[in-house]
Amino acid sequence: MKPCIACRQIKQLDEFYRHPMMKDGYLNKCKECVKDYMKERARKNPAVQAYDRRRSRTDKRRKHLRENAKQWNKQNPDGYKAHNAVNNALRDGKLKKEPCLGCGTINRVHAHHSDYSKPLDVVWLCAKCHQRMHSALAEYERERAAGGILLQLRGKNAS
Repeated sequence: MKPCIACRQIKQLDEFYRHPMMKDGYLNKCKECVKDYMKERARKNPAVQAYDRRRSRTDKRRKHLRENAKQWNKQNPDGYKAHNAVNNALRDGKLKKEPCLGCGTINRVHAHHSDYSKPLDVVWLCAKCHQRMHSALAEYERERAAGGILLQLRGKNAS
């Protein structure tokens, strides 16, 4: 057992990264706090963003991305079909790209599906806004899964 210096919770050692320079051999921040710190650092620090862009262009990373895409397509056949339907509709002129719903940019917008059973019902978002939306959705899902009781309480307060 060890306390995390960031969240102040006492956790099991397997919830900490190994670190050879520490007296007990483990970092003083838990894995979750380290991940949160790194996400925030990547979001705010332009040097980290530039590094991530350069790293994403390496052959190793591109190969990994292609493998992940193939795996996602196999695991999400409805999503794969919806993406193809959007691409075909764009090609055939049945669908037109619109400015990003979040920031208004017209460059490199992505089609975001809220429901794959409606393949041409999309919202157009730039890469940054699309990532933010998925991060917010993931946070909501984590909260919903972990705190179903909290959501029930919120529902009672709202009524």
